[in-house]
Amino acid sequence: MLPANRYRAQPAADTGIEYIGSNWNGGTTVTLPGGVQAGDLCVFYAGNTNAVGTQPTLPAGLTNLRNGGTFGATGRVAYKYATSSGETSGTWTNATMLHCNVYRNAQVGVNAWGGVSNQWPALSGFSTAAWLYRAALGGIATLTMPAGFTDRGGATSGSRCRTGDTNGPLGATSVAAATISPAANTYVITLALEPA
Repeated sequence: MLPANRYRAQPAADTGIEYIGSNWNGGTTVTLPGGVQAGDLCVFYAGNTNAVGTQPTLPAGLTNLRNGGTFGATGRVAYKYATSSGETSGTWTNATMLHCNVYRNAQVGVNAWGGVSNQWPALSGFSTAAWLYRAALGGIATLTMPAGFTDRGGATSGSRCRTGDTNGPLGATSVAAATISPAANTYVITLALEPA
């Protein structure tokens, strides 16, 4: 007699989004986290807290998502797909802080920008399998991620910045706005990361 599981199909490999790592630096470049492979999605958040309206430049090979700036600070969000394990950030001229979050099996989805806002923007129109990413450039108080988001780090002195994500599918097709805590005028994005 054959074992009961002799012809049972094996479980399919998990092809969902995977968080690889993140890193940040108070300058124009940032070292990408270890473990990056070709095809990984690298999401960058750059800010300039020193010059009104002076945007961090977009290095070659990146796609701009959002940018803006007034009141003494600017922000820019962009992305690229790694071409090798040796991927670099490029130089973001005028940036005073730069983040990079890396995800595998992910692609960029819909996004909402909250320029100079005390609210993480609401967002809708993404799949239930999507992860959500949020990033902000704040004032001189350390920002905290809203409920349901995992903090991925950022500056805790000077002009503060923060990134985070849901660390898994949200399981819904919309997310409400959330108050930034502590309150600070910031450049804020909510971005859906869809399975590739």
